Amino acid sequence: MTGATFLLAVVLLLYSTSMLVMRFASGTFRPVKQPITWFYLSWIVGLVMLALPMFEYQEKITGDVIAYIAGALAAFSMGAIASVFVRHELKTKIAPPIAATEEAERLAVLTRWLLILGLIGTALLILNTQLAGTLSFADRLDAENASRIREEHMGQAASQIGPLFGPASLTSATGGLGVAFVMYFLGRGVKPARRDLKPLAIAVLALNCIGAFIAFGSRMFAVFFLLVAFFSYAFGRWAEGRNALAYKLTVRRVLILGATTLSIIFGLWLSATYFLEKRVGGQSPVTLLYKTHRAKFAPPLYDLIRKDTPTQYLAFSASYFSTPIATLSFYIDLPDDRTPGPFWGQYNFPAVARWVRRITFIPDPFFWENARFEIFKPLGAINFGTNVWATSLRDLIADFGRGGSVAFLFLLGFGAQSLVSGQSARPTAVKAGLLAYLIIILLFSGFVSTLFMPQIHWPLYLSVALVFTRFNTLVKKVDFRVLKTLALKSR
Repeated sequence: MTGATFLLAVVLLLYSTSMLVMRFASGTFRPVKQPITWFYLSWIVGLVMLALPMFEYQEKITGDVIAYIAGALAAFSMGAIASVFVRHELKTKIAPPIAATEEAERLAVLTRWLLILGLIGTALLILNTQLAGTLSFADRLDAENASRIREEHMGQAASQIGPLFGPASLTSATGGLGVAFVMYFLGRGVKPARRDLKPLAIAVLALNCIGAFIAFGSRMFAVFFLLVAFFSYAFGRWAEGRNALAYKLTVRRVLILGATTLSIIFGLWLSATYFLEKRVGGQSPVTLLYKTHRAKFAPPLYDLIRKDTPTQYLAFSASYFSTPIATLSFYIDLPDDRTPGPFWGQYNFPAVARWVRRITFIPDPFFWENARFEIFKPLGAINFGTNVWATSLRDLIADFGRGGSVAFLFLLGFGAQSLVSGQSARPTAVKAGLLAYLIIILLFSGFVSTLFMPQIHWPLYLSVALVFTRFNTLVKKVDFRVLKTLALKSR
């Protein structure tokens, strides 16, 4: 794609410069643990895919697009760097660390309820999908029906479980935060304070992964939960000064690990390709690529895969990584009178917007759907697919305008780096849970916005509330040993 290689060079320069400044500002160099790395990663991957001679897009990356994307990414970097300097100047006093076993005890009751309610909520959502659809449970286990499962889930017009739908969506999502707490303590080498917490966490993970395929027709539903579990475990290990994975690397092990990882990725990609083929009902990947992603296979690639439909699906799957920045360039080049918004947060923060509307007596049950329609309309008006990944920046522009989205990214960078610095100085499970969801938002920023998704925003809001209300401090004065003794005596 024209301009993609130049933009990639600019973004790589921005990233390396940002990390160099962070190195001198913080005195340490830990790129894997830095929000800047999490944020830039998807943009770099997307631009690499876009620069490869695989697809020919309708859009071109112009000078205005390059300038705006570079400015937006630089704003995030500046926010993160500013956080380090502010923290150094303020010389914030750090409270004494909490012993992991003590913290696990304090969070035990909350964690159990999050997991139990998460199980119930997910089960209700699966039941709602079953009641609303026409497929039997046996049909849902057949991979051939993947497209029908997704269509029925996306086409649900009303809840079949009545007023339970809202609470089920909330509790199903926040069950992931309970999983995060359990995995964090396992990473720290501390057994959960209650014996049933680990089995409950496994059950929540399993049910959400099953529901993703048999009820919701979405791989991402399962991916998010698995990522939260892994990141929380990693933060637990980092809190103990260990590597994320307990594995001493040698040259031989690196080669074995690399080969195994590539094999797993290839296997997952093939299975995902099969799932995609079934989900789209066997439509031609060449047609899908043009209708949904506004692209054609580049001649060298198409000459190789012209007669191989499975490989065409595999190549089409790769376009999910290259299309978002191309779509973003389409929206940046729109004239002001065709640019969606501003919606002032109603699209990316629907739960907050809903309560603001209720408090201000401006109810509109379809405000999010209306905003979504307006965002999709420019692509629909030219007869292309509308529900296309378009980076988080497209959706932020729709909410806050071009200038407001840059300001938002600056604040996001500042907040993310402040949270990471706080976790490094005084690690807690609550901050680790918040960071696990924040990483997902940053990692997917170059592909798609995840802020509006209930499975992301509900646990994010809850973990923010727990951090800012200092939940650990609220229960600090409780002597759990006394409570346990009184409970035993009362039997």
